[in-house]
This record gives sequence, C-alpha cells and structure tokens, in this order.
Amino acid sequence: MTAATPACRVRPPREENVPSGLLSAASYLIVAHDRMLAVRIKAAVGDAARLTVVQDIAALLAQSASRRHDMVIGQSAVFGAGSPAICAELRLLNSVPLILLVDPDDVALRIACLNAGADDCIPDTAGPQELTARIASLLRRASYAISPPDRRDMICFDGWSIDTRHRLLINPGGGIVTITAAEFDLLVALCRNAGKVQSREQLLALMFAGVAKPVVRSIDVHINRLRNKIEKDPHHPQYLKTVRLGGYLMTAKVVFT
Repeated sequence: MTAATPACRVRPPREENVPSGLLSAASYLIVAHDRMLAVRIKAAVGDAARLTVVQDIAALLAQSASRRHDMVIGQSAVFGAGSPAICAELRLLNSVPLILLVDPDDVALRIACLNAGADDCIPDTAGPQELTARIASLLRRASYAISPPDRRDMICFDGWSIDTRHRLLINPGGGIVTITAAEFDLLVALCRNAGKVQSREQLLALMFAGVAKPVVRSIDVHINRLRNKIEKDPHHPQYLKTVRLGGYLMTAKVVFT
C-alpha cells in the first residue's frame, strides 16, 4: 500500500565524541594477513565487539554474502592490485559500510577504491583515535538510515526496491545495483521525504546526524552518481529532480512495505 511519507527524525548531535555502545554492539568482518589488525580494531571498538577475521578474498566474499556483519574493514595489501574490483564485487553483495586501510602515499589507489564502492580509505598508519572516530562515523550514519519510524524494511518506487534491512538497492529486473553507503543513505532520505523539496543542508543532516558533516556540495556528487545508477537518462532525470535555489526532490510515488 502507499503510505504517507513519514517524517524523518533528525537527532541532535551527541555530547560524547564516540558512541561506545554502538561501536561495541556491532559485528565486524576483518580482512588481514595476520591478527594485528584485529587487535587494533578491538582496541578501537571495545572488547564486547564481535570480530570475524579472514585472510583471503574467497573467505571475504563468502562471509559478505552471509550479510551477518555491520562493517567490513580490510587491508588493501590483502586485496592487492585488484582492490577496486573487489570493492565493486562487495557492493554487488550488500551495502554494508566498507573501510580500507591503505598506503597513505597511494592517492590513486584511494581514489579508485572510493569510486568503486569503498566508503572510506584510512591511512594504515592511522592512530587509534582516528580509527575509532572513522568507524563510529560510518556506523552511526548506517544506524540512522536503517531505522525508519514505521520499521518497515522495503521502500519501492517505479519497479525499484530498497531493502533497508540488508542495505540493498534492487533494480526493476531484480538485479542488485552497486551502491555506496553514502549513496544508499541519501536515496533512503529522499524516498522518505518523497514529494518534498530537501535542501542540501537537510539531506546532510539526515545522512550524517550527530557526526562532523562533510561539505554541503558533496551532496551534488552523490546525487549525480545516483542518477547514473537509477535514471534512464541521467541528464534528464525522472526521479531525482534539481530544484533551483531549493535543493532536490524525489518525484516518484514511493511505497513502504
């Protein structure tokens, strides 16, 4: 049935820097040659967190397909030269937040992995505070995106389906579309406010509530990428309309089930 668009609740910023309960309650899939990365992650997120460690790509893909984890954290050294391709393959399985630890001097690799679906690329020399903050940022954003007020799991429009429980975007033909966590959160925010013009500032608040926010214009980049994925003609969008001096508008009829 068609539901009235529920109001998205924007929570005020938290007083504490890191939501320790959110960090320790999550399940992490760690991809590393040895257990030292797991030790670093455990120190960053707390002893109560659940960690699964794999050492090769086959095990990573098998675990990712199970969709039992809240975040994937991997060393680009394990992914090797095919890191971007592996990021893209993971995105075909789900939209769980993906962090790569990379050589801080390899700018080209970071850009390629981000474009292929990684949600963050952290220097492998990052200290514990930075590691904790970046993990918390992605987990917090994901937690807001998957908790709609009516608790229903599926959002549908014009043959497209968004599975908020498993964080999947499914096209009208039934195929899973590669999508980053930021793009997923943005599309969900627009769908929950279908028919209402949303400013860039409002969309940032819905996507990144309670964390240090990126620049406003980053919304434009994510919108363009979404149009390339869901619009028949990205230059003449049918669903994601630009409103001059206003922001963006989801024009499709949205159904919640």
